[in-house]
Amino acid sequence: MKKIILSLLIILVTNNFYAQVNIGKSKSWANIYVSELSNKQFDEIKNLKTIFVIPNGLDKDTIKQIIDEVWTINDIKFIAKNNFEASKFSNNAVIELIDDEGFKKRIKRTEPYNGSVATGLEQQKDKTIGEYIVFNFSLFIPSQKKAVAQIFFTPNIKKREVITNSSDRKSALEKALIKNKQKKNKEISGFYNFDLGYIKNYFQCLNENLNNNINIQSEDTYVDENEIKNLKESTLFTPDWMMKRYDPFSSTIKKIDKPEKYFSKYNYDYKVITNKDLNEKILEGKDDFYYLMHTQVNGDKIVSVINGKTGNIIYRKTTRMSYNIKSKDISFLNKQIN
Repeated sequence: MKKIILSLLIILVTNNFYAQVNIGKSKSWANIYVSELSNKQFDEIKNLKTIFVIPNGLDKDTIKQIIDEVWTINDIKFIAKNNFEASKFSNNAVIELIDDEGFKKRIKRTEPYNGSVATGLEQQKDKTIGEYIVFNFSLFIPSQKKAVAQIFFTPNIKKREVITNSSDRKSALEKALIKNKQKKNKEISGFYNFDLGYIKNYFQCLNENLNNNINIQSEDTYVDENEIKNLKESTLFTPDWMMKRYDPFSSTIKKIDKPEKYFSKYNYDYKVITNKDLNEKILEGKDDFYYLMHTQVNGDKIVSVINGKTGNIIYRKTTRMSYNIKSKDISFLNKQIN
């Protein structure tokens, strides 16, 4: 089956709403970069029946209710992952959770043998230079070999610790030196924003933009010039896990900062709340409110502001090779509101 990945990433174009969503032909499964879909390809998606493969760990009835509420572009059918056979749905659009992790290798050029002894280059030709985590909802359609849309989720620090420790990039001594730091992190390996409230908002964004034939490219900065002004009178909610500092060199938690460090140059109301409370607020969906989101896709940091009722992304900025929220991220947001 020819697949198209739907990874929730924040990309905003035109004056519609966007979320942690990419819409476009994926250039690589390990990053956020895409090329545009044609109107013909958008129409193909709308004319197909969508098969939603329910991931293990999500309650079937709950996720079905959430997606049914927001998905309007075509008919949708739900199938448990254990019952899904791709060959039976080759003429359908398919949304499936892609879950993969591994190591980036650098293959060095080799030199010929000098007698019976290999050169140093030959001995080191296969070297780990980094790790990757791929975790996104992916949309596949029959006419495309690569993903046409993606919904991305942020691995927590413990998840990043685990994958790094299983790699051979760090020496045994380096791993021993950071072992105590890792013990202090009591997180359970997982993802910060793989929760039902966030998922609802992401699929609202995906549905709306597919319906309007809008490509979303997460690497682009976007500001909804009209709606962002609402932050002058609205509280900006922020999940508490965003206060954790990740050390990319040791792949451990560095510290947990106070909100004032980041929001000192933010001139409007904000409130740091638990992930649980924020998700419940999204699922209630009674009134417009706004929350800050940090999405991490390997080395790309995406900072966005999302309308928790509509899923509309009113602001997004991507920074390469950055791993933590910073005061300058909030300062830049503050300038856009002004």
